[in-house]
Amino acid sequence: RMLRSRAVWALAIAHICINWSLYLVLSWFPTFVNRELGVDLQLAGFLALAPTIVSLIMAPLAGRMFDRLIAKGCDRLTVRRTMQSLAFVGITGAMMAITLTDSLILSVTVITLSNALTAFSIGGFATNHLDIAPNQSGLLMGVTNTLAAVSSSASVFVSGWIQDVSGGWDAVFLTAAGVSVFGAVVYASLAGVEREFD
Repeated sequence: RMLRSRAVWALAIAHICINWSLYLVLSWFPTFVNRELGVDLQLAGFLALAPTIVSLIMAPLAGRMFDRLIAKGCDRLTVRRTMQSLAFVGITGAMMAITLTDSLILSVTVITLSNALTAFSIGGFATNHLDIAPNQSGLLMGVTNTLAAVSSSASVFVSGWIQDVSGGWDAVFLTAAGVSVFGAVVYASLAGVEREFD
């Protein structure tokens, strides 16, 4: 029954698409900074912490923002779609912008801002499971998270393959931007907040 739900497909695809870029950054950003920008690998690893730290700070703030908007009477579906769109716009913009610069500072800043905006997923798909299946949200999150874990692994493998085949990083980042646009369109089109499952 869950497989016939448009809202479930919206959650699954958003989760898959978000994880594609998150794990691309976690896995390949230090290598990109090292190989493409010529930074020592130890420093590259240290710089790669900035996006994660910002995300850890922004996630609870985004959750509070969602709660406040709902408490003020804003439409739940509109808030979810808007917050998720901000997350995908941040990823898409960052992935496209990073292809235009050779600056270490700008590259780290762009990816860090992307992660800050990605935290808006907390008010988007990440807690949307509770709307449509409050008593089965753990099961639903487990299913979408499993699919997203496959996407995470695929992202690391496919991104490495694209980099090897193309000999550069632009195609890697532009692919991630395309995945994010796809996720944004699907979530905006199919997301729902009505309770569908007990």
